[in-house]
Amino acid sequence: MRAFLSLAFTIALLAAFAQPGPRPITHRATCDPIPPDSVDITGDGIADLVICGQAGVTTLDKSTSVGMCHLVVRTLPGTQLLSSLHPMGGRVIRGFTRGDTIPALDTGIQDDLRIPRHAFIAGEVQALSWSQGGNTVSEAHRASMADGLFVFAATEAGRVVHGTFRLKTDPKKRTVRIRPGNRNVGLKPVIMR
Repeated sequence: MRAFLSLAFTIALLAAFAQPGPRPITHRATCDPIPPDSVDITGDGIADLVICGQAGVTTLDKSTSVGMCHLVVRTLPGTQLLSSLHPMGGRVIRGFTRGDTIPALDTGIQDDLRIPRHAFIAGEVQALSWSQGGNTVSEAHRASMADGLFVFAATEAGRVVHGTFRLKTDPKKRTVRIRPGNRNVGLKPVIMR
């Protein structure tokens, strides 16, 4: 009987100190997930690129979160973007601007001692960025590379085709569109106009 009374007393005590109502929401995700959208830039009916959202959000000790949100354009299997060597090692996707020369493809021998300055790699281009902290979100702005012209290599019907595309961004609506450009770029140097 003593155990029953002490159990009833404990339950009554816990019920007295319990918070009524639903648990308040302490974290509101402001980097809303953006559904991916695939794009066919070669015209063969197979998607070559995908536009998708990317978020890096951290929750602090207080019930708030901060982070960065991005809209990026990624390559899908079978498509690569032209890159150049980075001074610190590795490669970086290259966006060309007016007056730049798009280099010719290096068709020579490539091994550990002869590394080409420019090569096609799978990668992504950041198009829009915005930050968020607590329950506020900053206005979106164009990423620095988003203004460039990008050169791609894609597999189409068993052969590799080359071409260019640009990004058209709308920071207010947080949208990105891809505008295909010239085809058969990459066989000889081309000066951007």
